[in-house]
Parts: sequence; C-alpha cells; structure tokens
Amino acid sequence: MLSTILKQTSWSMLGSIFGFGVGFFVKLYLINAVGTEDYGKYVIGQTVVATVTVFAALALPQILLRFLPAFVEKKEFEKASDLASFGLQFLLLVGVLSAIGIMLFHDRVAAIFHDRDALLNTIIFISALYIPLSLYSAVITASYRSLLKIKEIVLYGTFILISLRAIGVFIVFSFSNNIIYFLVIEILSQAVVLFIMTKKFDASNFTFFKPFPIKEVLEEKQVVSFGKKMYFYALIGFAGGYTITLIMSISLPAKYIGVYSILTTLAGLTAFLLNNLNSVFAPVISKYHAAGEIKKLESLFKETTFIINIMSAPFIVLLILFSHDILGLYGKDVSAFTIPFAILLLGSYYNLFVGNSGMLLLMGGWESDEIRIKIANMLLVILFSSIFIAPFGLIAAVWINTLSAVFVNTLHVIYIKKRFGFTPWEVYSFFIFILTIIAIIYLGFQTEHRSYSFFEYIFLALLIPSIYWIPFYKKISAIIKSVKENR
Repeated sequence: MLSTILKQTSWSMLGSIFGFGVGFFVKLYLINAVGTEDYGKYVIGQTVVATVTVFAALALPQILLRFLPAFVEKKEFEKASDLASFGLQFLLLVGVLSAIGIMLFHDRVAAIFHDRDALLNTIIFISALYIPLSLYSAVITASYRSLLKIKEIVLYGTFILISLRAIGVFIVFSFSNNIIYFLVIEILSQAVVLFIMTKKFDASNFTFFKPFPIKEVLEEKQVVSFGKKMYFYALIGFAGGYTITLIMSISLPAKYIGVYSILTTLAGLTAFLLNNLNSVFAPVISKYHAAGEIKKLESLFKETTFIINIMSAPFIVLLILFSHDILGLYGKDVSAFTIPFAILLLGSYYNLFVGNSGMLLLMGGWESDEIRIKIANMLLVILFSSIFIAPFGLIAAVWINTLSAVFVNTLHVIYIKKRFGFTPWEVYSFFIFILTIIAIIYLGFQTEHRSYSFFEYIFLALLIPSIYWIPFYKKISAIIKSVKENR
C-alpha cells in the first residue's frame, strides 16, 4: 500500500510543482500589474465566497470522501451512486441560490469591510459565481479521489486549469491592470475544466446522475450521523481558519490583506507534500480502519510522516535563506516582511512535523476528538484576533496563525496516542525537527539580508538537502526498496 500511496502522491506532487511553478509567476505578474491593494480586495471577495461555501456545502464533499471508497470497496455501487448523485444535485441547487443571494445584496456585504468602494462592490458581485462552481468542483474532485484517480485530477484540475488561467492572465494583463478581468479568467477556466472532468469521469463504479435519491441517502443512518458531525466540524474549522482574514478585512487596509495572503500562500507551499499525501492517504485510512488493520495503519503513518519531514524541511530552510529575494519579487514593500514570513514558517513546519495526524483522527473513526480540538482552536483564534489584530496589525495575525498551528497539532498527537496507541514519529524525526527549528530561528529573524550570486544559489540549493538526506541514506534507501517491491 505504501507503494500505491507514493505513486499516486507522485502524480499529485507533480501537479503541485507545476501549479507552484506556473502559479508563482502568474501571481507575481498579476500583483505587479494591479498592486497589493486591489489584490487585497480580490482576497476579500474570495473570503466572502469561502464563507458562503462552507455554510452551503453541508460537509457533503467530506462525506463523499469518507463513504464512497468503502461503498466501492464492498461493491455497493448503487449506494455509491445514490450518495454521489445526491451530493452533486443538492450542492448545485444550494450553490445557485447562494450566488443569487450574494448578487442581490452585494453592496450590503461590501459595507462590512474596511476598504469599501465601487471596485470591492463589483468584485463581490462577480465572485458570487465562484460559489456553485466551487461546490460542483468539490463533489467531482472527491469522487475522483475516492477512486484514487489522482492522475486525472492533476491532469484536468491542475495542468489544464492553471494553463488556461496563466495564458489568460499573461495576455489580458499585458493591456490592462483591472483585477476584475482576473475573476472572469478564473471563472471561465474553472467552468471549462469542470465540463471536462464530468465528461471524462469513469461511471463504471457509480454515477452522478441518478435522479433525486434523497430518500435512499437519508436512510443511511451512518452517513447522516457522520454528516452532522462533519458539518459542525466544517463550520468550526472555517471559523478558526478564516477568522484572522475576516477581522483583518474589517480592521486593516486592503494592502495588508494582500501582503498577508502572499505570506500565507508562500508558507503554505511548504505543505505541498503533506496535502498531496492527504489526498491519497484519506481513503486508505478509511479502508484500513474499516478492516481493523491498525498495525498496517501505524506503519504507513510513521513512514509517510518521515517522508513528509525529510522532503519538506530542506525546502523550508531554503525559503528562509532566500526569503528577502523571494518576497522582493512581489515588490519592495513586500520584501520588508521577512520576519512575519519566518514566524509563519515556524507554524507551517510544526504542522508538517506531525504528519497526517488530523486526517487520521478524522477518517479513523475519531472525528469527535477532531471536532473538540477545532472548537477550542476556534474560540482561541476568535478571542485573540478580536483583541490583538486591530492594535498590532499584521504581526499579530501571523503570530496567531502560528500559535494556532502549534496548539492544534500538539492536541492531534495527544489524541492519536490515546486512541491508537502510537505517535507519528520515529527517532529520526526529532533530529530533523531540531535542525529545522534552529535554522528557521537563526536565519529567519535576522534584520540584515544579503544578496546571493548565481553560484551561491546553486551551491546552497545542493548543500541544504544534502545535510538532511545524507545522514538518513539507509532509511531513505529502505523506503525506496519497499516501493520498488510494491509493498
């Protein structure tokens, strides 16, 4: 199974690398064209969309990911079709109604935020179109993932989507600096990709188009019970995750929203391996938990956590080393935020250090524990954001973000030890952790930043991974061998 996970993850990683490589330059080009202030207003519009979407979704994408793999594994294809069809039809209806509501009251929504003007009004009005598209995309993607069709998700949802968006941005913003055109490009690109993914879906296991199977789904008591928990989980997770951005949007100028979005996006890139492993690991957890194969689950958990750490830690150190130059690509005003960036990377690395812990609780039958963790985190984030963001601004937001990650992931490990009897780590992981934390603190909190020559960039890009990988040559070789043996 490790071989299957890593092979599927390699496709997901390929998509992430392509998305990062192309998306990085697209965002650079866009922000330099429109400015951080207008980009911040675009982020506000996306926050409104995310707020509405999480309430409208009723956690149906998570329900699909939890139960579709089990139904397919047991060859209960009729139940799989009922669930997938209900999810798609319900979310399309709710998505369209939600979009109409936002469009009708967009001016009142815009009045909530700090930098309300005609541009923000228009952005919120157009952004409403994302809502049905996002919900439709969530169902299609969850269905592909449940069948471990990661390659198809990467091909359609990454390569084609990002290529269409990039071409549109580079052409349109050669002649314009109006952020509205970016929304139009994104919406049209996503619509094209969703049409392709729907057309190409392999319906031999289940279909999306069974008419109105409401009764059949509601009769599945296990699905309904899990759905209620997951909806509550989604709401509190959203509150914990988007509270910072919402309060910043209300309290601070749009420029700082744009800068915060840039910093969190770059810091979030460090989790590309974790996110890609999660996309494959989630249905595997569901299968192993259903079969009671806890020892296999423990082995996979520890090995994937080690892989996440040994591959991601050097990338984080390189980001710290070159942070001044990387942020400077977005403009001189952004390059001044290297210390907030280092603070965010501390939280990002701690999230990587514990591996797929949250997903293990969620898909391993202990979603109630995960909900309790999210409730506590939500309350603390709301409290500290309300108190500190208005007077202290961006620096308060990044510290709250980082401390939230430390709090949540520490509780994940405690609950996993309690429920499953093991932790994410082998002894190797602690050496990686100590080395990486020291590097982030020492390099990231320096106030003076030097420039590197081309050869220094190359030398450091080779040296840092070598420092991590050479001491663990035997461990890495054993993992590679197990993959080749298709374990």
